[in-house]
Amino acid sequence: MPLTNTLETARRIESLGFTHQQAQGFAELFESSAQDAVRELKAVVAQEGDRTRTELRGELNSVATELRSEFKAAAAELRGEFKAALKDLELRLTLRFGAMLAAAVALLAALQKLL
Repeated sequence: MPLTNTLETARRIESLGFTHQQAQGFAELFESSAQDAVRELKAVVAQEGDRTRTELRGELNSVATELRSEFKAAAAELRGEFKAALKDLELRLTLRFGAMLAAAVALLAALQKLL
């Protein structure tokens, strides 16, 4: 698909005093150069796109690795806090159960003395 109107370009060049052959040759050369420039530009854009995509993938992988590491550290910290809270709860329940057991024994002893 032509980038320029070769016929119109040739007419303009002819109006500047060039021969029909010169104008037509220049217009075709201009169109060919424009096509080459577009092809080169597309290749550069594609190459830059690939490079940018590769860089972004690398950065995303780095961020994902960092997030995984932070998540594992946070999970380990929460696990430690949970274990500590569970041990505290276990201690409190043991003390309560011991107090209730002591109260029950005292109550039984008192009832035995009364009966």
